[in-house]
Amino acid sequence: SPDLPTNEAPPPRYAEVVVNLPLHHARKGLDAGADEPARPAYHYAIPCGMSVTPGQLVWVSFRSQYCQGVVVALSSTSPVAQTKEILQVMDPQPLIWPWQLDLARWMSGYYLCSLADAAFVMLPPGIEQRVVTTFTCLLAPNEMVPSGLTNPQRDLLAWLQRKERASLDEVRKALRRTGKTDAAEIANQLVRKGLAQKLVRIQPAQVRVKTERMARLAVEVSDDLLAGLKRAPKQRLALEYLRDMGEA
Repeated sequence: SPDLPTNEAPPPRYAEVVVNLPLHHARKGLDAGADEPARPAYHYAIPCGMSVTPGQLVWVSFRSQYCQGVVVALSSTSPVAQTKEILQVMDPQPLIWPWQLDLARWMSGYYLCSLADAAFVMLPPGIEQRVVTTFTCLLAPNEMVPSGLTNPQRDLLAWLQRKERASLDEVRKALRRTGKTDAAEIANQLVRKGLAQKLVRIQPAQVRVKTERMARLAVEVSDDLLAGLKRAPKQRLALEYLRDMGEA
């Protein structure tokens, strides 16, 4: 017999993600590759076999860098024809509850802040991770810098050749002294030319156990003990407080 039509909705193919970037950087970006103004959330394709839920923390590619994002909604359609895929789900357990996402949307509208700023304050402390990008020169120390490079490319390649390896922050500082501000793009140009290698490493979350110092009496506080502390009024007050409270 022929298959009967079902009323089941197709699974969501896209996730709306807010990225953890300063607002002025996000405004320069495109909607996962679209040539249109930036939006509060960006559409990313959900890879086959990946389970994505609103409230999850994910890794995505935004412009020329990797960054963390929070999934705020799912959708079966995208306003753009081509979208990047979500790279990785950091934790299968959502870290932000639905009511917190609703609160973030309200905060974004009421306080005129980005949805990302409102959403990321909901995350547990220390859960965020940082991507460290390093560049390595592929030329030997005494090898001549090839011709056909622009002056910024030549200067950066010669600097990397002397240093061997440098982080993106160090590259920015080195080029800032020459008046160049597009350090990441110049370094990526060297990578595409096969003159440098780009390494991306995710630092583990900086989560530390919070401790609190407590004081508790080790002896019974008697009147004779307090009487012997007439010349130490602060110690006497501390003992009286601990006697009455038990610990502090």
